[in-house]
Amino acid sequence: MADIVMAYSASHAPMMSADKESAPPDQAERFFGGLAKVRQQAADSRPQAIVFMTGEHFTNFFLQNLPQIAIGLGSGHQGPLEKWLNIPKTIIPGDPGLADHVLEALVADGFYPALSHKMKLDHGS
Repeated sequence: MADIVMAYSASHAPMMSADKESAPPDQAERFFGGLAKVRQQAADSRPQAIVFMTGEHFTNFFLQNLPQIAIGLGSGHQGPLEKWLNIPKTIIPGDPGLADHVLEALVADGFYPALSHKMKLDHGS
């Protein structure tokens, strides 16, 4: 059994890395200050794993196959893909065991999510 040690939601703001100076200084200070606070809370809570949910921007799926839920089962996920973000591509570690557990729990509850062993991450992640 796992304990949830924190949860948060952040604004979908891809320009925060692509062009930090595009926001008015007071908004940028509040936005980046909020992210710094969440980063510190996460460090203080010392999580063993991080589960994140994000909207699909047609990075992994498209109109002919757009599932409500998809689970990344791989040991790593490449991202971010967009060059304009000015963030180097990297491999974000995955946890196949945790992903399998989430999958099994969803199926037991009557959900049938899409699966990907090569999930790609975009600016929404």
